[in-house]
Order: sequence, then C-alpha cells, then structure tokens
Amino acid sequence: MSDARINLPSGKVFEVKTGNLAEANPYVEQVLLNGKPLERLYITHDEIEAGGTLHFIMGPKPNTEWATKPSQRPFSMSSY
Repeated sequence: MSDARINLPSGKVFEVKTGNLAEANPYVEQVLLNGKPLERLYITHDEIEAGGTLHFIMGPKPNTEWATKPSQRPFSMSSY
C-alpha cells in the first residue's frame, strides 16, 4: 500500500512511498522515481502527470552526497 496516492484526471496514478521509515531513520538517503535514482531535489509537473512512483529511502544518517550541485536544486528567482 502507498503512503500517498494521487488519482490523476488522465486515469493514471502517482504514488509516493517510503522505505525504512522509522523514528531511527529520519534522513532521506536516496530517492527513486519509477525505480531509477533521482539525483535532484525536485520533480516536475510532467513527471507527476505521467504517473508512477516516487520512493523515498530513509536511513539513520543524512546522505551528504545527494543532490548537492546547484543544477540539482529547484529553480528560484530569489537572490539568496
């Protein structure tokens, strides 16, 4: 069973799942989009509309290597 399920108007489904979710595992170690590693901190509207699964793998330590490049961050118009 999914943690969250979005039934899309097209008839497709987008699900958000977690693995290893526990109080002892508060950190995201890896994210998979449709079974493939997602190396960025965001998903697009088109990816949601296509349906599929976004799977967060949780762990006891933060993954300090995941999505650290500026190109892997969502676009922002702020100057911070």
